[in-house]
Amino acid sequence: MNAVEFPNIKPRQRSRRGTQRTTMLDVAKLADVSPSTVSLYLRKPEAVSDKLRDKVRQAIETLHYVPNRLAGSLAAAKSRTIAVIIPTISNSFFARSVEAMQEVAEKAGYNLLLGNSDFNPEREEELVRTFLEWSPAAMVLTGCHQNERTIGMLKAAGIPVGQMWELGTPHLGLQVGFDHTDLGQSALEHLYEGGCKHVVYLGVRLNCDHRARVRADAYVEAVKAAGLHAPLVINIPPTTEHLVQGAGTAIASALAANKSIDGVICSNDWLALGVLFEAQRRGIRVPERLSVIGYGDLDFAECSNPPLTTIRPHRWQIGSQLMQGLIERCEAPQEAWPDHAVDVGFELIPRATTRIM
Repeated sequence: MNAVEFPNIKPRQRSRRGTQRTTMLDVAKLADVSPSTVSLYLRKPEAVSDKLRDKVRQAIETLHYVPNRLAGSLAAAKSRTIAVIIPTISNSFFARSVEAMQEVAEKAGYNLLLGNSDFNPEREEELVRTFLEWSPAAMVLTGCHQNERTIGMLKAAGIPVGQMWELGTPHLGLQVGFDHTDLGQSALEHLYEGGCKHVVYLGVRLNCDHRARVRADAYVEAVKAAGLHAPLVINIPPTTEHLVQGAGTAIASALAANKSIDGVICSNDWLALGVLFEAQRRGIRVPERLSVIGYGDLDFAECSNPPLTTIRPHRWQIGSQLMQGLIERCEAPQEAWPDHAVDVGFELIPRATTRIM
């Protein structure tokens, strides 16, 4: 299957040694017990002696073994399911990527199994473990910030793994995304070029949304390098139920404390919408007095009042290209699975909430 070509894509390749899925026999060998003892431990651990139970448990943890729920009558059947884990299903942010993956997968005879990690690495780990028990053909994760247990399970599984929306380490196989540091710097440069002198960064879940944190860190470093003002990162609590309202409250407090603020970088378009609403309530002229830039280019961005300047990630291309690459790997031997990263870039969309000098 030929991959679709997109403009401004920069491929990077590294070698990767293939691995085979860890089996019950591997666990039995390491624990120095019979396969039947391992099988009994998995079905009824209380029926195994304490000594043997500890040996089997330690072997499972060392090998990152995940039981195969399809072993037996379906063991010979090749899986046509690809597991996909995204951070949230509460808004449309990742929907276009999932739609693209589904379209490509269905044309190739595969189905998707979708999970929501809620930006929680431990929840992601549990989803990975659960999905691996059903022997998917491949797995898609969002970002590059998996914990060590998740990484161990995926390496032991011996299936193609894709990471989307970010480039970086750990590298688990195929990555399709973009540079979030570059994005954070580009947003600040756009506001500075429009005449802003004091720009703040408004985010949410910055302690667990690593990609937003990378963009915030890039903003901080770029502000320090410019030397016009001190950086200020405002982090809305993750428990905030209404993000739009929370963004309005947060920017109102910031403006009350420092009236020189004239630019806001928002970690997503929903926060930017909240800033616009608060500016309208207070009679603050946008962009003359306050410039606002979002991230995502969600459906409402173009028709907000005024139309929102934002940064558009190539959501469809990310999902489409990643799924095509994974399916190619599903049909190829493991020796043909080199580490590969594709940078699809992003696009700054200037509209009416920022100034252009």
